[in-house]
Amino acid sequence: MRNIECAEKVDFSKIYSRVLQIAMTQKLSNAKMPKSIFVFAYKEFDKASKNDWALDYKDAWNNYKKRGYATVPQLVFWNLIKDSVAALEVIGSPVKFHNAGIIITGFSNTLLRLRLTPNAEDVMKWAVSTEELRSLFIMD
Repeated sequence: MRNIECAEKVDFSKIYSRVLQIAMTQKLSNAKMPKSIFVFAYKEFDKASKNDWALDYKDAWNNYKKRGYATVPQLVFWNLIKDSVAALEVIGSPVKFHNAGIIITGFSNTLLRLRLTPNAEDVMKWAVSTEELRSLFIMD
């Protein structure tokens, strides 16, 4: 995937298809499938997609399922505009109960380290670790 051509708009369906093609050629099991696809851009998510992203994801989900894969890699769309405020946002999924992706805006070493940690609980801890929220008591 390192040789993928840079474009004005991102065709997510081509990315999902290429990952699936490689997985089938390499006969990858579900356990060996990539967990995330990183897309780095200098624009907002809604302006970067060539097609309707939700339809691309839904088509990818159906294609992966037909070929015996239980999940589609989570999309991590990273908007690198440095004037943006660093933030995380979960991308809504057209398939219920699946975390389709994350939008990250801005860049910081903390965000990079956090994203490379695959534990969702770590993301939640980071999100509520601000000074204002430290005095809260959370009961589960």
